Amino acid sequence: MQAHGSDRADSGFTVEAMVSEYRALRASVIRLWTEENRQLDASDVDDLVRFSESIDQSLAESTSRFTDEIDHTKETFLGILGHDLRTPLGAMITSGQFILEVDDLATAHKMAPARKAARKAPARKGAKKGAKARR
Repeated sequence: MQAHGSDRADSGFTVEAMVSEYRALRASVIRLWTEENRQLDASDVDDLVRFSESIDQSLAESTSRFTDEIDHTKETFLGILGHDLRTPLGAMITSGQFILEVDDLATAHKMAPARKAARKAPARKGAKKGAKARR
């Protein structure tokens, strides 16, 4: 019956909807049972108690599996979301720190192309040295 909870979670059911299925099953079986056996004896009552216990056990297992499936889905979603947001958030944090550290944003903005060129310059110098060494 654990598959029942997992299947219901995968189908988009709520836990309330899943529990209501068990409630309907219990009510239907007991109604049919009592209609057929108008006079219940002690063994019938024992059978009804055992049936009710098995429904309760199945419901507990199904609910546990349902919540496990929902938790797993949430963890997977949050993992994917966290991974996809890591780079943009890092860029925003770095930009925010830069803005807090710079007194004059207009000057920093004007200097940005020079800083960008300076970052690329060492890579070009290293490439030229390698070319000279090969000659």
